[in-house]
Amino acid sequence: MGITKSYSADELIYSKEETIIILKFIFQPVHHPLINELSISNTVRSFAQALLVEAVDASYAMGFIDILIKAIMPTKIRSTSISAILKKLGKNLQNIGSNMFPQAIYTN
Repeated sequence: MGITKSYSADELIYSKEETIIILKFIFQPVHHPLINELSISNTVRSFAQALLVEAVDASYAMGFIDILIKAIMPTKIRSTSISAILKKLGKNLQNIGSNMFPQAIYTN
């Protein structure tokens, strides 16, 4: 499965700092020094947002967000950061959810 969605500047919901947190959450610690050196452009922000959406979408059946929050609770700084990011995603799904999760649209 590849990342096929990209987001325009007005669809981006995460700051540069949140983008770094997302990338560090997705990628192994060995890659964190490279992430720290990235120039966080809108293209990188779009990629990180798409990665997070894909991760949540692919793991939906397993209750991914609940598992994530429980798994990272021991690390207070990280849990606070990623919890806030996941909550921000949830709040914004109402506005952009139909574009992010087209398979989740209810049809009668």
